[in-house]
Amino acid sequence: MTTTINADDGVISGSAGLKSTPDSSGELALQTNGVTKVTVTAAGNVGIGTSSLAAWQGTGLQISDRSALFQLTINNATYLANNLAYDGTNWRYIVTGAGLVYSVGASGIASVFRAASGTAGAIATLVESTRADASGNFYFDSGYGSVATAYGCRAWVNFNGTGTVAIRASGNVSSITDNGTGNYTVNFTTAMPDANYAFVGTISNTGSASYNTAAISANGTLTRTTSAYGFTCTGITGTTNAAFDPNFVNVSIFR
Repeated sequence: MTTTINADDGVISGSAGLKSTPDSSGELALQTNGVTKVTVTAAGNVGIGTSSLAAWQGTGLQISDRSALFQLTINNATYLANNLAYDGTNWRYIVTGAGLVYSVGASGIASVFRAASGTAGAIATLVESTRADASGNFYFDSGYGSVATAYGCRAWVNFNGTGTVAIRASGNVSSITDNGTGNYTVNFTTAMPDANYAFVGTISNTGSASYNTAAISANGTLTRTTSAYGFTCTGITGTTNAAFDPNFVNVSIFR
C-alpha cells in the first residue's frame, strides 16, 4: 500500500476536496481524482507520471508519459526548453526545438541522434541520423542510404617535395623526412592503432622535367609503422623510369 494525498474534484467520487489515506509503507503518492501522478518511494526515489517505479531501471527522478510529449523547462523561460518523450518500449528522447532527437537506452548504443518531424504533442517520424556506440564507434548516414560506421581519414598532407621539403597543409602529420631523391617519410602526430592502414597518394610536377607517367609507391626499404610511412615517387621519360622530386605530393592515410 501507499500513503496517498488525493485532490478530488468530486465528479466521480461525489465528494470534492483534499483526501488522504495513510499507511505504514513509507511510500507517498500524490493523486488527482484518484489517479497517481507523483510517487515518492521510501528510498527517496521520485516518479512523475508513473505509479510503479519497479518497472524502471535506476534510481533518482523518473519521468514517464507514454501517450505524448511533455515539456521540461529548466530555471526559467530564457533557457531552451526540451520535450521529453517515451515511445512505449524502452527509449527515452530529448527533442530540441530544432527537431533533433537525442535518445539513450538501446542495447549496445551509447547515444543516437534522430531527425524528428511532426507537431507539438507528438512525434510523427523518427529517422536516425547519427549514432555513437558503447565502443566509441561513430555512425552516420551521408548518402549511404542508412546509418553506417564512419571510417575517417587518419592523416593527410600536401607538401612540396623539391629542394627543402615544405608542408603546404596537413592533418595529423608532424613532419616529412626527405630520404633522398623522390624518397620521403610521412611522420604522424598521433600514431595509428596498428600498421594495417591504407595509403593513398598522388603526385604532379610543374617543373621543367616532363614525365610520360608518374607514380607513387611504397618504399620497400622503409618499414611501415604506426608512427610513419615511407614511399618513393618515380616518373618515366621515354623508356627511363627514375625517382624524382615532385612539386606536389598528396598523401592520405585511412584506417
